[in-house]
Amino acid sequence: MNNTINQNDDIELILNSLEDIILVIDLDGIILREFISELKSPLFTHLKNSRDKHYKKVFPKNVAVMMENALQDMLGKDIVRVFDVEYSDGSNKGWYNVRLNQIGDYSGEQKGFSVFIRDITRRKEAEENYRMIFENAVMGIYQSTDGEGRHISANPALADIYGYESVNDLLESVSSISRQLFVDPGKRAELLRILDEKDECKNFESQVYRKNGDVIWISENAKVVRDDNNTMLFIVGTVKDITEKKIAEEKLRQAKEDWERTFDALDDTITIMNKDLQIIRMNKAARERVSFDPGSETLFGCRDIFRCEEDYCSKCPGRLTAEDEKPHVAELENTLLGKTFFVSTSPKFDDTGAFIGVVFIAKDITEEKRLQQESEYRLQQIIQADKLKSLGEMVASVAHEVNNPNSFILYNAALLEDTWKKFKPIIDHYLDNNSDNTIPIKEYKEMSNELSDVIDSMRTGSKRIKNVVANVKDFARSDEGKAKVDINLNEVIEKAFEIIGAKVRRLVAEVSIRKAEGLPVIKGHFQKMEQVLINLIDNSIQSIANRKSGKLVVSTRFIKRLNAILIEVEDNGRGIKKEYLTRIFEPFFTTRRDIGGTGLGLSVSYEIVNAHGGKIGVISKEGVGTKFLVILPLGGELPELQPKILCVDEGLEIYNKMRVSFLEDTDKFVSVISEPANIMQFLLDHPEVDVVVINMDIGELGWRLVERIRNIYPLIELIFYADEIDLSLEIDKRGISNTRVMKGTLEVDELKLILNSLVRQKL
Repeated sequence: MNNTINQNDDIELILNSLEDIILVIDLDGIILREFISELKSPLFTHLKNSRDKHYKKVFPKNVAVMMENALQDMLGKDIVRVFDVEYSDGSNKGWYNVRLNQIGDYSGEQKGFSVFIRDITRRKEAEENYRMIFENAVMGIYQSTDGEGRHISANPALADIYGYESVNDLLESVSSISRQLFVDPGKRAELLRILDEKDECKNFESQVYRKNGDVIWISENAKVVRDDNNTMLFIVGTVKDITEKKIAEEKLRQAKEDWERTFDALDDTITIMNKDLQIIRMNKAARERVSFDPGSETLFGCRDIFRCEEDYCSKCPGRLTAEDEKPHVAELENTLLGKTFFVSTSPKFDDTGAFIGVVFIAKDITEEKRLQQESEYRLQQIIQADKLKSLGEMVASVAHEVNNPNSFILYNAALLEDTWKKFKPIIDHYLDNNSDNTIPIKEYKEMSNELSDVIDSMRTGSKRIKNVVANVKDFARSDEGKAKVDINLNEVIEKAFEIIGAKVRRLVAEVSIRKAEGLPVIKGHFQKMEQVLINLIDNSIQSIANRKSGKLVVSTRFIKRLNAILIEVEDNGRGIKKEYLTRIFEPFFTTRRDIGGTGLGLSVSYEIVNAHGGKIGVISKEGVGTKFLVILPLGGELPELQPKILCVDEGLEIYNKMRVSFLEDTDKFVSVISEPANIMQFLLDHPEVDVVVINMDIGELGWRLVERIRNIYPLIELIFYADEIDLSLEIDKRGISNTRVMKGTLEVDELKLILNSLVRQKL
């Protein structure tokens, strides 16, 4: 019993401590119990001061009326009534939430009502503030349902954004947000998917229709409101019209695209680099020079684009600009790429004026330089042609002047010879039959014998003068414009030596001319091919510094596999430097300008050979010599020729390794022979071979092969490899120099490194 009393006291204490008013009213409206909060509130104060027991007399009139209506409605029904009411005592005003519940006995019979009254003034004030914000906000605010969507509520700003006259117009007109507002209903579905996954979505951009059909861009922030069971009740969100922003962004994007297209359309290589000359941006022309991933963190330098050599950077305007923060220009030749660039650089500064990088522009002027050189070359050709014409006229005049006295010499030499033949027997007879001591018979006989030789020498010399003059006249005579005729290249070589032979013999001790027998004729111009031979021979003998040790070999042979004739001009001179070898056929390129070289001889020869459908090439090794090759087809076109590697190995493993490395071009660049006995014939038939790779495990046969190749083809590079013998020891023992040795068995990567270091044949 005491526990029950204590429990009731505790409950009453708790009820009295609440901030609400709790009343118990019977069916007649009499207040049976009351628990009134100490909270200072107009209604609460009013109730505390009241001494009446009927609710109609206790509550203010407006509250009593609302309670009476609710209580009448609840009689005989198991329902709850809730309403908000405002009350003011004249100086203070408050809002209250009133909740009415039924009270029954154990049988369920209705006995009265409980009344819960809560002061909601602050909530109402907050709601009013929210309403004012809601109604006057610049951005649109809404509540909407899920699915296709319908607005539960909206503020005037939202109606204005969507082009409706009022909120009611919007709520009544739009029954499906997805179909009526969204240009792409799929965007609404995407928004709902995000909300379903995350309950929130920010800055969701989409296009919507206004009431008049115009399309605008909006940015939407939305959030899901759920009940205690995590069921979606509705969506609340804000909408902002970003059409102007989107238009500005589109204009900016379009301007950027226009600039990018212009940037990429330029053929010049343009890069923007930081202070360390690392590329942070580049145009299409630059990107094509290097594998560039815009998303990569790797920063490239201009060296990655231009594959610069070490001394190239010292001249680079970009480096100068990075050092002194000033613009620079330069014309640079990149021998690795075989191109010439006009480079201009400018400093890049930030808004504070601090130096932050370099703008680098490289214009490829290779073609421009080529055209300029070609123009100069054509001008020189015109000048040369005019000179040759004048020379031809002068040669004809000189030949006439030389031929006239030479004709007298030749005629008188014959007359003198006939006269001497007639007088000599008479004189001999006289001396034999008269012993006159006053005549020196011994001296006469010596003179008689010498006089015949002198007359013969006079006649031979005169004929030689006649032939030389005729050859010079033929060489000076142009065959430009004439149809090609059958010419024998052996005869071309003979004629060339008749003109330049004296100079050759003066500068070179050992001259060998090897003319193939039965050489087929080709269609061409005799004088032009003669000019080619003279140019090549002259170029060779100029490279020989020591006459006594100098050697020159000029040879011809027919190559059946090419259906062509090969002319080779080989010397043992100083050789050609690697950096010069790629340029020797360029017009005006010469290393002998200080002694009168024009740089036209080899370029003219190149054009003449090309006009005959042939190819001209050169292989050279510094300190060993140089060999020029001229390949002229008998008819049709020559196949594509590339410098070739010959591998001597008994197995196919090396070939398979090569095929993996060189893929489908293997046969073009590499040949493999397993029979060493066939090597020399292969080299004879394949003048494009400039490297021979030999497996020296083949034993003594391999070393004999090396000796033969060295003697006949001294300019071919030899690369050795072996698995079973110590190559270094063998090479030292045999005194072999200038060879390349691989470590162990053949490895393609190591071979490539060696090949990259060699001076390959230029065809």
